[in-house]
Amino acid sequence: MFGPQVMYYKECLSGNHGLNGTAVESDKAIKLLDKLFEILDPIEPMGTDDNKRIWIWADRGSADDAWDYEDMLSYGDVKDREDFEKQFTELYPYDSYWFPLRIMRFPGFQAVFLMYDCIFERDTREHSYQESSKTWNNEDYDMLEFLIEAAERSFHMIEAGTYNDFIQENLPLRYRQGAIPSKVFHEVYPASLDNLLDGLTPEEIREFQTAVESGECDSKVIGRMEKMTSGIYFEAVGKCYEAIGGRFMSYGCSPKEKYHRVTFSYGDSLVALDESDAEAFERWYGEWHDPHLWEIIPGRTYTRVMLYVQHDENGWYFYVSGCHRLMETIRIFLTVRKLGYPVSIYEPEHLLDACLEKDRILIVPTGIIPYGDERLSTGEYMMWAINLADADMQNAQLMDSIEWFPLEFPVLKARTSE
Repeated sequence: MFGPQVMYYKECLSGNHGLNGTAVESDKAIKLLDKLFEILDPIEPMGTDDNKRIWIWADRGSADDAWDYEDMLSYGDVKDREDFEKQFTELYPYDSYWFPLRIMRFPGFQAVFLMYDCIFERDTREHSYQESSKTWNNEDYDMLEFLIEAAERSFHMIEAGTYNDFIQENLPLRYRQGAIPSKVFHEVYPASLDNLLDGLTPEEIREFQTAVESGECDSKVIGRMEKMTSGIYFEAVGKCYEAIGGRFMSYGCSPKEKYHRVTFSYGDSLVALDESDAEAFERWYGEWHDPHLWEIIPGRTYTRVMLYVQHDENGWYFYVSGCHRLMETIRIFLTVRKLGYPVSIYEPEHLLDACLEKDRILIVPTGIIPYGDERLSTGEYMMWAINLADADMQNAQLMDSIEWFPLEFPVLKARTSE
């Protein structure tokens, strides 16, 4: 099997965006799966659930190995043979393609991951909650047979003691993890800093720096409010939207209306309160509510910004949480602070380091979507992640500044004497 076909089959087999793989159910597929696990069984577990991780690879092959020229010509997808070849090399520019292969198992369950997505699952537990996808044709047999062949090739090299050097010398940089100082990245790509700050002014950065370095954003020292009402909260939210500007200014007339438009039905119960009734707010606050009601800038895990109300034995205060929306997160904190309300903020030192270009950017391998943050085993926190493009790898300043992290290599189990 060639690289393009492996990638196509991988997409066919990884259902639900890679969270669940294709169910291994037929006798033939089960035997093939067991054979794969048998090949890698002599490797020491690399983590919990009997994890085993190795690299496998496949040649690119030719355009005819991946596509049917006559079909594409008849459908008008290509103009001629030259266009057929050109489209193939543009889509698959590399001579070979590498794939991290991982297997794991625990009682009643086995799984196979390729390129960080689950492609196979065998679940024999009595009360299973998994919903594995089903195969349409023979992709499961073909892929398992390829994985067995590729795993045997890598395992023989592990046994011979040549695998580590081979991977170290041949694994392309696009499949590796590393880190680069953000200052260097911004020097190479100046627009990236403008996009990051998104209009955050030097004066705002200095004000935020003062609050962070003086400890004035620490929840232990910011003080507390004796009472809280929904009206106070809506006032703060409205001022935050004014500070941010943009689309939020068109969401209704009053601060309450803007909040309700942004939070949808999550905020229904808060909007229903008397805006001046502190006792009603306190009773409401003591009940369980969906955390999304504090999501004043909607988004996914790393792109939303939250303005929480917090309460302890000393009283009430605000708490801002955001990550990848640097301008909005910092400006919301500064706005609430200027209103005279006690306010704390999540990970202020890391936000400040990003503003001052004192942090590093995580480089993640091809196959991993670069979102989210990462805390390394050393304790270092990285807020941003990127994939390296081919053009990046041609830039000497960029490449010379990267720290490549050590590769992980499998170890064989100790043999017991009979």
